[in-house]
Amino acid sequence: MLLPPQPTEPTAPYAGLNLASFLEKVLKAYPDVENVVDKLCTDPTMSVAFHYYMVTEHFAGMQIFQRGKCYYITRNSSIRNTSSYELYSWVLWSENPAGNIDENPKVAYRLYSEKWHSWVAVPHDSN
Repeated sequence: MLLPPQPTEPTAPYAGLNLASFLEKVLKAYPDVENVVDKLCTDPTMSVAFHYYMVTEHFAGMQIFQRGKCYYITRNSSIRNTSSYELYSWVLWSENPAGNIDENPKVAYRLYSEKWHSWVAVPHDSN
C-alpha cells in the first residue's frame, strides 16, 4: 500500500519537542499575538515545526488569545492524506477593545481536534 508523504521533521531549535513545549517556546519568544500567528503560518523554520507537531499530535486548528484579540489558525486544505502539503492561514476571530490591558502580557491558546480543548495560559517571563 502506498502511503502519503509525512510532514518534514522540524530542525533546530524546534527539534525534539512536543506541541505544548513548542508553543510555549514560541509564545514566550514573541511580544504580541499578531507576530506569533504570522510566524507560525509563514516562517520557513517555525511553520515546518508547527505543521509537524500539529499533524503528529492530530490537531486541526488552534486559537491564540492576548489582550482582547483572538486569532484562529487552521489548515488551508481539506483533502485527506495531504498533510505533508498543507499550509496554514490565520484570521482575527474576535476583538474586545476592553481586553487591551497588559496582563504580563499573558497569552493563552487552545487546540482543536474534534472538539475545542481547554485554554492553556503562557505568561511571558521577564527572565
